[in-house]
Amino acid sequence: MPLRRLLRPIRRAALDASLSGLSPSQSPSTGRPMVAGFLSAPMGIGAGGARLHEGLSALGFAPSSFDLTPIYQKDRSILPWPPEGEKEDDGRGPVLVHVNAPESPHALSAVGKARLRGRFLAGYWAWELPLIPPAWIEAAKRYHEIWVPSDFTANSLRPALGDKVKVVGYPIDPPVIDAETVAAIRQRYLPDPETGFLALAAGDARSSMSRKNPGAAIRAFRSAFPDRNDVRLLVKTSGLSAASAAVRHRLDAAIGGDERIILHDDPLPQAEFDALFAAADVFVSLHRSEGFGLSIAGALLTGTPVIVTGWSGNMDFAELPGTHAVGFTLVTPQADQAQYNLAGAVWADPDEGEAATILTGLARPSDAERTTIASAAADHFAPSAWRQRLTPAFLAACERN
Repeated sequence: MPLRRLLRPIRRAALDASLSGLSPSQSPSTGRPMVAGFLSAPMGIGAGGARLHEGLSALGFAPSSFDLTPIYQKDRSILPWPPEGEKEDDGRGPVLVHVNAPESPHALSAVGKARLRGRFLAGYWAWELPLIPPAWIEAAKRYHEIWVPSDFTANSLRPALGDKVKVVGYPIDPPVIDAETVAAIRQRYLPDPETGFLALAAGDARSSMSRKNPGAAIRAFRSAFPDRNDVRLLVKTSGLSAASAAVRHRLDAAIGGDERIILHDDPLPQAEFDALFAAADVFVSLHRSEGFGLSIAGALLTGTPVIVTGWSGNMDFAELPGTHAVGFTLVTPQADQAQYNLAGAVWADPDEGEAATILTGLARPSDAERTTIASAAADHFAPSAWRQRLTPAFLAACERN
């Protein structure tokens, strides 16, 4: 359940009162950075915060962290956190708050005004529509900067927030892939793991299945392979057992009883999740919009080609080898989560026929092709490259700059 559904107006008022007087300091203190977010939760916003922490660690900034998951979504606090050897917050360095605007007051309140006062504060916001809800403007006033993952999100926020918005992206190291786990996955799902073709799609029912749009990937797969028995589509979902009947019905209708399409809703250890992407011959993301596209980036880092909607945040790295972008039509959102049904907004309706044509023409990538894809992605997302995007104000607030 999204955090905002857990909150009541009286709680909102109490949180606002607890943050009274918290505003950007004119002369922030300096020290080691801290990352606050849903760091132990297996969801996109949690993974993004963890990426920031990992990137800062790789660059030698020795960040501390504040995990919000046990406070606000205890049932989802299942990933190991904090990392071994992490130092305590020094109370002085910059604070990166990796939650979106609606959750911002709750995150700041949990960290505590006393701990935040006098420090450089940056909110890290992802958003998937070309305009923002008006309430986000007020939430931005407590931060020195608002960091965003892509030019697409920046273009959404800047008309209201101006130069406070900074595009920083994410640092992502290539995952360590276990070859035996990859082989076991292909053995499990394909009739012949050596010659078969495995496609992968994904969607989180507790986020927005309408936005991730796995039904489009399913329909494109069935159109591309109407009668081949050596192909499979694995759809990695999360939270499907708790999803609405309407969400499950739409997935079932798209699958249409096709036994070549497998739903996998159980949580996976990170190593097996990464191996899943490496085991696939293509990752299909016919999303309606992405603020960044962590799963797309993750697939490329394992050397797996991707078929993606040619719109929104993932276009920042659409030129990487192995990327096949499909056309789209912009339409009015009709989402399963109300925040996307914003008056005047649009998102993409991807061309499923074009995606099917691309799928039909793909073969299992060779080792050389995988190496080319993975190497280019590793260079693009490397922490050393990401450091160039860190803002001067943030670096000035760090002990090591």
